[in-house]
Amino acid sequence: MNKSINKYLSLLLILTLSVFSYINRQEIKRYYLAIKTNSTSFKSNEIDGELKYRIFEPKDLSREVPLIIYLHGAAQRGEDNIKQLDDVAFAFTSKKVQKNYPCYFIAPKHNSKEGYWINYIDKPGPLGHYSQKTMKESDEEKLIVELIVKLMNEKPIDPSRIYITGYSMGATGTWDIISRYPDLFAAAIPIAGLTDTATACKLNNIGIWIHHGMLDPLVPIEISTEMAQELEKYNNNVMMTAYPNKGHGIIHEVYSNNKVIEWLFSQTILIKEPKTN
Repeated sequence: MNKSINKYLSLLLILTLSVFSYINRQEIKRYYLAIKTNSTSFKSNEIDGELKYRIFEPKDLSREVPLIIYLHGAAQRGEDNIKQLDDVAFAFTSKKVQKNYPCYFIAPKHNSKEGYWINYIDKPGPLGHYSQKTMKESDEEKLIVELIVKLMNEKPIDPSRIYITGYSMGATGTWDIISRYPDLFAAAIPIAGLTDTATACKLNNIGIWIHHGMLDPLVPIEISTEMAQELEKYNNNVMMTAYPNKGHGIIHEVYSNNKVIEWLFSQTILIKEPKTN
């Protein structure tokens, strides 16, 4: 009996130490990224509120480079301006990526503890597609687009290589923003987000690589597969990767893949005036 208890306690201790070790590694990585990025905010003359964000600037400012926008998931919401720094930020600000693909990187922060990047209202039951027709554009989305335009006017950013990516809640925001401003973005990488298949017809000129875990218990993979199928009617630059035996949290798998990075930085778009609603 004592041996069984000791064995159980030993396993519990190992598990506890592993969890704390992971948390500590994540926190160390986050504060390392905080040193590499600047904490700032943006206010609009037209829209109430403030958009906090972190920005990373490349060393060489002598030529135009891409801009990456990353929208975080629900777990990173709040009044701080640091929790949104995760594996995505780590990937794009790494020495390896910056050497091969120098770029600006911004990570906006959703200040609300309960709100979303889009004007989404929680409903009982499993998550499904949302309808853009029933939702006005959120102030957060408007602020993000205004910030992008401001940075493009002030910094050496290549207007043909504006990229956006998001995870979960941020992937939903990614889908919504690119469908409202389809001429602004060259490419998007949404990871496990909600979609509106009715907007697929607007996305014929944007490179899109969808990622989703096949065992996702929060956002069913069918939401992404149905969007991918609809997009293929209008767009020949769409890919989807489904991750076997993976659930909702697949950020590390996506952004530790060099092919994802290479594909993203190869995307360009013909410059037009951004469409607005």
